Amino acid sequence: MLVLDLRVKVQRANVTKCILGFIAESKLRREEFDCQLKILPDSDWHALPPSPVAPPMNEEQCNCAICSMMLDYIAKLLRELFKRCWDAKHPNNFWQDTEDDGRLFMQGSPVDDLLPGTAKLTHNSGKVITSHDLSLLLCKDDKVRLGMEPGMEYTVADKSKPHEFTINHKWTGENQAAVEMYGQTIRCERNNNNNSMKDVIKRKMLQGDRIHMDISLLTFALINSSHELLSERSADQSESVKSIPDLRKQTAHGSCFSMSNEKLEEAKRTMTTFVEQCLEDMLPSWKDECCKLFSSDPSSLPSSESMYVPPQLIYG
Repeated sequence: MLVLDLRVKVQRANVTKCILGFIAESKLRREEFDCQLKILPDSDWHALPPSPVAPPMNEEQCNCAICSMMLDYIAKLLRELFKRCWDAKHPNNFWQDTEDDGRLFMQGSPVDDLLPGTAKLTHNSGKVITSHDLSLLLCKDDKVRLGMEPGMEYTVADKSKPHEFTINHKWTGENQAAVEMYGQTIRCERNNNNNSMKDVIKRKMLQGDRIHMDISLLTFALINSSHELLSERSADQSESVKSIPDLRKQTAHGSCFSMSNEKLEEAKRTMTTFVEQCLEDMLPSWKDECCKLFSSDPSSLPSSESMYVPPQLIYG
């Protein structure tokens, strides 16, 4: 039996029309709809309990609502997106939230992937001359091994010429005319070296477990990492991910930042666009979370002081 709770006053002559219209829109057959309708006299309409309408949020509560969505739900969605992008990029090395995954992200796979061509080496020189153009296979800060010995691993210090690169230490062996070169199937992370938070990123990423990855770390991994996890995604998807750090920086200021209802709606649109673009299958659960949070009593939200995250601890 379908029960309709009508909390607004309508003219009695239009009640039946409203009910039948609802049945038609719901695609129900008349005989399946059992409705007992009692028409109250006009004098009794005031006796109906008022519809529960939550009061509008003030600026502090708006900010707390967005903080809650960012910390409790957007972070979870970013962790899911990170795993999906990593698994798509490396189908033979699915992310399992282990320390091995973290080491693979930061340090790359073993340096045992044979590169095309050979290298010419000169004693006491860091210059490597290659027979093939390795511009698409080697970049600055990549790891490379010269020869068969495992100890002959180097870091590429410069790769500005097609048939030449420089290693971080001079070649101490004899002159060699044709040395085999080896690289990594999964290359090490190269874009963290100049990051002011490189030590924090390295420590957290080496743990491997996504539960330790916050929004700042996840957006670095997705947007700025040399793994280029969003390279197979559309430009719109990449842009929607890039919008998250800016929103996170705003909410990180907590009590010293106030958000109007207009800004709240703009923030909700930004987050919803991110979910629509990148995790469409999770959109229903996202909308449920929004309804739960923004339809609840604003007084139940935590205070801005309790949700304050100092900017220097965004990575912490």
